[in-house]
Amino acid sequence: MRKIWSRVFCGFLILITTVVTALPSIGILYSPTTEGYYTKPTYDNIIRGVLAVLDYGKLEYEIINTSEVTSIPEYIKLVVDPSNGALSDNEVDLVESYLMKGGKILACYESSLKDAKAKNRGNFAYSKFLGIKFISWDSGKYYNMKPTQLGESVFQTNKSVPLSRGFTFVVEVTQNATPLAIWYTKDGKVSNEKYPYAAVLSPFGIYFGENVFLQAATNEELKSLVLNAITYLLGEPVSTVNPLFYMKASLDEKIYSLEQKLLEYRKKLSKSKLYELQEIIWNLKDAAKKVSDVSELKKLQKTADLLEIQLLPQFNVQLRGIWFDSYAIRDCETPEKLREQIRELSELGFNAVFPEVIYKGMTISPKLSKFPQDPAFRDWKEDPLEIIVDEAKKVGMEVHAWCWVYAVATGGVKTPFMEAHPDWIEKDKFGGIFSKNNTAWLSHANPEVKNYLIDALLEVVQKYEIDGINLDYIRYDGDEFGYEEFAVKRFKEETGIDPFSIEKYSKESVVWQMWREENVNTFVQEFYSKAKKMKNDLIISAAVYPTLSGARMEKKQNWEYWVKKGYLDLLIPMDYRTSVEDLKILFDMQLEYKSDVYLCPGLQLISLDEPKKVIDQISLASDYFKAGFVLFSVSHIKKFSKDYEYFKNAMSKKAITPFRKMEELVVAFDEALKSELQIFAENDTVKNDIEVVFSEFEKIKKCKDYAELTESISKAIFTISDNVKNPELALAAVDLLHWMLEIVRPAANRLKPRADFFPQKPKEMVVVDNIVPIPKLAVRQGSSNLNRNLDEWKDAEATGEFLYHDSGQKPDVKTFAKVMYDTENLYVLFICEEPDLSSVKIVSGPRDTRTYLGDSVEVFILKDEKNNTYYHFVVGFDGTIYDEVGYDSKWNGDIVATTWKENNVWYAEIKINMNYLGLSLDDISELRVNLCRNRWKGNDAFYYAWSVTYGTFHTPERFGKFIFGRK
Repeated sequence: MRKIWSRVFCGFLILITTVVTALPSIGILYSPTTEGYYTKPTYDNIIRGVLAVLDYGKLEYEIINTSEVTSIPEYIKLVVDPSNGALSDNEVDLVESYLMKGGKILACYESSLKDAKAKNRGNFAYSKFLGIKFISWDSGKYYNMKPTQLGESVFQTNKSVPLSRGFTFVVEVTQNATPLAIWYTKDGKVSNEKYPYAAVLSPFGIYFGENVFLQAATNEELKSLVLNAITYLLGEPVSTVNPLFYMKASLDEKIYSLEQKLLEYRKKLSKSKLYELQEIIWNLKDAAKKVSDVSELKKLQKTADLLEIQLLPQFNVQLRGIWFDSYAIRDCETPEKLREQIRELSELGFNAVFPEVIYKGMTISPKLSKFPQDPAFRDWKEDPLEIIVDEAKKVGMEVHAWCWVYAVATGGVKTPFMEAHPDWIEKDKFGGIFSKNNTAWLSHANPEVKNYLIDALLEVVQKYEIDGINLDYIRYDGDEFGYEEFAVKRFKEETGIDPFSIEKYSKESVVWQMWREENVNTFVQEFYSKAKKMKNDLIISAAVYPTLSGARMEKKQNWEYWVKKGYLDLLIPMDYRTSVEDLKILFDMQLEYKSDVYLCPGLQLISLDEPKKVIDQISLASDYFKAGFVLFSVSHIKKFSKDYEYFKNAMSKKAITPFRKMEELVVAFDEALKSELQIFAENDTVKNDIEVVFSEFEKIKKCKDYAELTESISKAIFTISDNVKNPELALAAVDLLHWMLEIVRPAANRLKPRADFFPQKPKEMVVVDNIVPIPKLAVRQGSSNLNRNLDEWKDAEATGEFLYHDSGQKPDVKTFAKVMYDTENLYVLFICEEPDLSSVKIVSGPRDTRTYLGDSVEVFILKDEKNNTYYHFVVGFDGTIYDEVGYDSKWNGDIVATTWKENNVWYAEIKINMNYLGLSLDDISELRVNLCRNRWKGNDAFYYAWSVTYGTFHTPERFGKFIFGRK
């Protein structure tokens, strides 16, 4: 049975999936978007209501977290939507795709009514499937849900079910649905004569007007009714889907949206353009009514998409870049086809190409001496990079050489460059050279490596007429890297600290973090300085991890420091997300840096299956960051080759990059201003206002440097705001000036003296003063028959007293353990002092009952430190056993346990077969283990541990150490 449990470990609520072999039929739609809308406590309460119903019926289910899946599994017969009031478009698409395959849904209250911003959609997104139409929300009279004749059959009751809140969403029932229940007041009257529907059945599922899951846990009648509704839907055959009907409904929604947007933009369009677009929409509506073929309907959908794209704002100063990966370059096969590819990218609207020049310890170029040429290009009669540069210049595109820095191999396969420089290879703390991603890296601490790589990059600048260098893999792979011999030796010499001995949360861990960051910082600083001396107008960029916290904590990539110190001209966060809602989260975090550097999001095409989704991401990026965007990559844009119109429409206005000379930017600004104000030229009453705007812009055109330019634009904003009487004209002009200001501000700010910026430890990095050292225990050989005989344990070594898990303070009761081992088994005896044994909390049941929610003890055994594989055993006060690997409790170990109590102490005697875990105690001398206790007093939990974890018990880095002695 796949279940989600609301589980508490050391004060942390954790969602855990438990799996057994049987595939469930029910999926609970878990929406992080709705969780943020409702708040986690409220959403958790709703989820508990769903669990109460399904557990009551002993039904198998699994959680479908919308942020973790791209489709709903085929074995799911029914999706339960627990009033997911706010859903992103991607989440709606997820459910609709499932329903279009004939799946069933049970929804309630405001399911799918709001978008990701919690704005009403105007109707439920599920409406066309559930056969309902939103009318309003109402309250005060919806207290009894009485089944209709059909409802009696579905719900298996003819009784009215009372509900306590009196709330409902009032809905109209369409021709595809049938009422299952009617609302009644407390005194037995129909609550709403026109729209009385409390529950509705459609071919795709059931909808309840009230949030039944908020009350199901405590309302037995309601719990049974909802359970019977679920059982009914599970017994129904797969829905027959008419794609045309539902596609037409989606198209109607799109046309309605276009009409609303046209109303919004009508004052920004000329009359001729407005009439032209209106006519297209009218024709589209007429064709949608008549269409009877799916292929024709898809053409209409494409027409609607392209019309929507026409309404998007476009800019004539914007980086429109694309990474030109080596695979795509190789696939061109010949120099002429490579030239054709560059021309095609230009025709699509791109104005900058980022060819992959150095990668995997090799290069596409025959002229570069530091890395061997990729064998795929050795037979080319012309230099691929030279072709790209020459052809790009002809069509007005910039070329930014995309170069890997530290990474030199992928796929877990050594490259010739690695074989030639074995002493330069980075290592993890276990001596491995390949990361979890099967990538190999060069040493970040070795100055010989640093100088070699910088020289390799400078050689590209020296030998080719490129416009920029784009640094990639300018980071560590992960926190476990940085332990190659040279780095360890150098770190010890500089700090006196052995990195292998550093404990989590210690002050030494901060020193190690900052030291590794500085290795990367120094590289960026030195390369920037040398490259600018070679070519001052070279644009130096870096593709970086999107969140600063992740970049620093995991990758040792402090790009904030590079930005603040002026070591980059262009920052390209790799904002690789599928949904625009997830993109917004990243963009909101990155906004604060766009004045310090040109910030252009990197957007991926890999997981996007429709060109419109790409354009939606470009549009959102353009709203946030006017400097531009970069797409990944040419190989992946080719899958949209039949729909290149989307890209051509989205980038139809010719644009220069924001890195051009100031004079070129001002000319572009002038063109943009004249184009934007053209619509007002038709109105003679604003002639004086237009003169004010252009008078101010004449001052802007006379500026001699960026500092003067930004000041002049800022003054123009105030002057126009104060003196232009027509509000629409004033707003249009001011918006355009703000756009100009955003474009030039990074260049202007580079000319200002930079304030000192000293990197501090990452905010997310926890440091504990006076940290409790990780304990060690010398474990003796011995064994126990688990017959509650304490004499068997007289020679066993005892741990120190357990401490509070999060503070290291001593509790007011004592807990300690004794440990022994033999060839096969580990034996642990917990001694738990308890002054009032009558007050202990017992959570009893079969194997894998959540006994940790009562008085219990826990054993954690770390098998594989590199992969963080650990085993977890819990023994309850009454001997109930729960065990798992990590958080996966489908696994059961070979464990025997007995518990007893006497003299204000309770004991747990445990035997764990270590061979079953793949561990031979004869072959190992040390094992990472933690021993913990959960103690409950009423509703309050107290957590004690042998090794203080300063957080959840599930912190392997803070497990203690068993040292095994030999006889």
